[in-house]
Amino acid sequence: MSEVNYRSPSYGVAYMQGICAQCGASTRLVALVLPPGHEVFEPEDEPEAREESTGGARGDSDAALGNGGGDRDAAIGNGGGACGDGGGARAEEREARCAEGDGDGVWSVATGNAFLFFLECIPEPVLQRMHAYAPAYRLNSPAEAPLCEAGASAADDAPHWANHCDACGGAFDDDQLFGEPGGGFLPTSEAEARLIQLVPVNEPLEAGAGGYAYEPQYFDCMRRG
Repeated sequence: MSEVNYRSPSYGVAYMQGICAQCGASTRLVALVLPPGHEVFEPEDEPEAREESTGGARGDSDAALGNGGGDRDAAIGNGGGACGDGGGARAEEREARCAEGDGDGVWSVATGNAFLFFLECIPEPVLQRMHAYAPAYRLNSPAEAPLCEAGASAADDAPHWANHCDACGGAFDDDQLFGEPGGGFLPTSEAEARLIQLVPVNEPLEAGAGGYAYEPQYFDCMRRG
């Protein structure tokens, strides 16, 4: 059973076009974004500081994806800061059942935006929203999506939800999309960042993920809408 290690009163969906490394076709890609104010579960035996080492320089807070609540406009931001500072299972079986528990750790509040990847646990309504932008987004193994429970971090090598090519069905590597500069959701310029569209969702989220990209570069340059 997968465990919830991220939660937020709101979230965002990011989408863009990417190129499949296997067949060269253009395909739709999607990702989950957490706004400032989201919470991260930190196991007591593995304390982890959420610093700016993952991603890029921090952007202006007025241009952040969200503020953890409020209306739709407040949940996405209007680009108030300067851009370019460098900075196959059935639905009922697939739906995340996320029950909060004490666990052996603490929840800490993050003050910046972040992408989640190597997602193991996604609530069904969130998955449906992601499918609206990238229908080929699915598990990278035939196993059913695991259930969710509050607790420790997800393992990178476990079955996880991943982007797949619309044409050939090949899976995209989350390490490439979120960890390699210019690989997709880690742009290296303002122009690359403007290829990414951010859509706010003023609904709560609980998810289990093995990857967390904090304050990606050029986040303020990504388009809102």
